[in-house]
Amino acid sequence: MKKLIQRLIANLLFLPTYVRLKKTKGKKRIVILAVPQYNNIGDHAITMAEEKFLEAEFPDLAHISIGVIFSKFIYSKVKKLIGPEDIIGINGGGFLGTLWGMEPLVRKVISDFPSNVKIVFPQTVYFSHDEKGERELDQSIKTYRKSNVCVFVREENSYKFMKEKFFPDMNNRVFLVPDMVLSLHSQVKNEKGEGIILCMRNDTEKVTGSEVIENIKECAENAMQQVCITDMCTRFWIPLSLKNKFVTKKMQQLASAKFVVTDRLHCMIFCTLVGTPCIAMDNSSKKVKGVYEKWLKDLDYIVFCENGNDALSKAGEWIKVDSIKATRYSSKNLESAFAPLTQAIKDCLA
Repeated sequence: MKKLIQRLIANLLFLPTYVRLKKTKGKKRIVILAVPQYNNIGDHAITMAEEKFLEAEFPDLAHISIGVIFSKFIYSKVKKLIGPEDIIGINGGGFLGTLWGMEPLVRKVISDFPSNVKIVFPQTVYFSHDEKGERELDQSIKTYRKSNVCVFVREENSYKFMKEKFFPDMNNRVFLVPDMVLSLHSQVKNEKGEGIILCMRNDTEKVTGSEVIENIKECAENAMQQVCITDMCTRFWIPLSLKNKFVTKKMQQLASAKFVVTDRLHCMIFCTLVGTPCIAMDNSSKKVKGVYEKWLKDLDYIVFCENGNDALSKAGEWIKVDSIKATRYSSKNLESAFAPLTQAIKDCLA
C-alpha cells in the first residue's frame, strides 16, 4: 500500500515534467536524472548550478531535470519519454558508491540507455571496504566499462580511484573538474558579519565528535560571541521549484556570520561564494579535504583543519580578532577548469 501511494504521488508531481518531456521530444536536449527532491540544500545548489551552467554554455540545448523520486517510482514511464538521441545526465553530488544506496539506480540508468551518451556530473566516489563494498564495486566496474559514459569527479581521490579501478586502459572516460556549485556567482556577500555559525553533519558521513562542537561553542560564549547552530538540511523536503529560494536564504544566513565552522562540503563552498571566513573539517568520504586542497586552498579565508583540536585553536584565534582577512572569490577563476565538461557536451552535440 505504501509503495502504491508513493507511486500515485510521484505520478501527480511528475505531470509538469511529463509535459515538458513531450514538448521537447526530438529537440536537442539533456535529461538529468536523480535530481534531489529531498531536504539537502547543498544538493539543490548542485542542480541549480548545473542548470545555470547549461543555460550559459548551451543556450539552445533544452535541459530537463528529473527528480530522484520520479527516477525510482515511475522509472518505466520516464524511460519511455527518453529517446536515443538524448544526452543522459546523472546529477552531481556524493552518491557514487555505497554511502547513500544510489549506486544500483546509477547502474540501471547506465545500462538501460545503451544508445545514449551518459554524463555523470561532478561527483565524489566512495565504496566501503567490506564485502558489500567489494560486490558493489565489481558490479559498477563492469557496468561503467561497457557503456558510453563519461564520469566527472570533483577531487583527486575520486579521480585516482575511478582511473585505476574503472578505466585503467581507457582515455576520456573520467575527468577532474570543480564541484558545480563553485561555478555560481552569488549576489549575497558578507560585508561585516557578526557571531559564529556552527554547521555540522549528523548523518552517515559524520566523523567529527560532538565534544569538538561543544568546545568551540564554549570558547565563543566565553568571549561573549553569539553562536548559531544550523544545518544544510531542512526539516522537510524542498520542491524543485523552490530550490533557488532555499539556496539563497542559506547563503544569506552564512553571510551574516563573522565566521563559520563546518564539516559540510557545501557549507564550505557557500562560505567561499559569499566571502565568509570558514573553518572546515572532513567527513567520512574525505570530500571536504579533497575539494579544499584542489580548488580552495589558496583562499585566505577558508581554512581546513585535520582534527578538532586544530579547529578549536583556529576558532579561538579568529574569535579574538576584530576582522578576518578575506580575498573575494570569483567563479571566473575556475571557468577554465570546467572546460572538460563543456567539451564533453559539445562532442555529444556534434
